[in-house]
Amino acid sequence: MKISVEPKLLADTVAWAASVLPNQAGHPILSGIHFEAADGSDAVTISATDNDVSVRATIACNEVAEPGRALLPGRVLNEAVKTLPGRRYVSIAAGERETTFQCGRAEFSLPIMAVKDFPALPEPATTVGSVGAKELAEAVAQVAPATAHHSSTPMYVVVRLAFEGEILTCVGTDSYRIATSRTTWTPARPGPVTAAHAAAVSLRDLLRGFADGEAAIGLNESLLSLTGDGRTATIRLIAIEQYINYQGGMSITFPSWAEADRADLLEAAKRVALFTSKDEAVYLTLTDDAIHIGGGTGQIGKGSDVIDCRFDGDEAMTLKFQPQFLADAISAVHTDRVRIGVLAPHRPCLLASTDEQYRYLCMPLRADS
Repeated sequence: MKISVEPKLLADTVAWAASVLPNQAGHPILSGIHFEAADGSDAVTISATDNDVSVRATIACNEVAEPGRALLPGRVLNEAVKTLPGRRYVSIAAGERETTFQCGRAEFSLPIMAVKDFPALPEPATTVGSVGAKELAEAVAQVAPATAHHSSTPMYVVVRLAFEGEILTCVGTDSYRIATSRTTWTPARPGPVTAAHAAAVSLRDLLRGFADGEAAIGLNESLLSLTGDGRTATIRLIAIEQYINYQGGMSITFPSWAEADRADLLEAAKRVALFTSKDEAVYLTLTDDAIHIGGGTGQIGKGSDVIDCRFDGDEAMTLKFQPQFLADAISAVHTDRVRIGVLAPHRPCLLASTDEQYRYLCMPLRADS
């Protein structure tokens, strides 16, 4: 294989492929990134997989002098192509034992891996509709923080994709909180579409590689696929027999609401959290015209701040939050202002965007916890 491609395009594509490489060295062949330039083509397809997630991207070449395939060590390749100088193209030549990259006067080579052992990637599933790629990526990124980082319960490590008419709702939960984010999609045909559950972190990361524009959604019993702008990703689905009834929590009527500037509240919450340990809480006291934020017992330090707000409750109310849960909720709000719906200090509360597209339901900590 001998090709030449634009360096930045190569670096961006390799970085996306490298994002799915397995962290553990159980299957060395999966640590490779695969290149294939077909005979008669003016493009190269770059792919990678960890057996649960696969990605492939086809990019234009300046030249395909010789078609062929190569499998290269993924992580070092990713770091190396990031450093290529800003020239018009980089030449890539695969030999029997190594592949050489030359860009201007810069040159490096990488050993060849056994390309014949690289597994065949799954084909995209049957298309069920299309969605704005960036809109889906944002929705998944909003709810993924509400899932558990490590849990033996599958429901708590997935993002649920629920298809209802022309609304696609992404849901994430770790049992202590539930986050939902809605976007629109275009079904390929009338009729219900089965909800899908995919590993939250993996789905979030692979969606970052899609550009603006529409992506086709493919779905079957075991696979979710996304295809758009020369890129295709597949992710193995996780079987969930019965998902949590999130609609019930999200339909709670909150009699009192506070509204504040999102950036100001997030900045204050993060600052106060610096003075709390993992076992301590951040306090939010809602009053008619301000949110008083405080935290820390003095062992590390203490912090406080006051943020302007509008609150329509009959009396001041103090809520107690796990610091990271609060930061996750506010960070995911995409509107300039954030709304907080409350019932009572020890009852569920809702943080939401002003357009209600994003909603985050959590249980404040009890005063004696």
